[in-house]
Amino acid sequence: MDAATTEKIYLELLELDRRLQELVEEMQGLTFEMRETRKVLAEGQARNDALKQKLFGNRFQSAEMVAHG
Repeated sequence: MDAATTEKIYLELLELDRRLQELVEEMQGLTFEMRETRKVLAEGQARNDALKQKLFGNRFQSAEMVAHG
C-alpha cells in the first residue's frame, strides 16, 4: 500500500469512529427517553387504577373476572 491509500484508510477510520460515537450518544439519549416514557406511562396507569378503584370500587374487578372467567 502506498502512503496515499494508507492515509485515505486512516481518514475513513477516523470518520467511522466519529460516527460511531454519535450513534452511541443518540442511542443513550433514546434509551433515557424510553425509560422516562415508561415511567410516565406507569404513573398514569397507577393513577387510572386508583381512580377506577375510587369511582367503581370492586365492581370493576368483578366485571373483569366475569369477562375472563
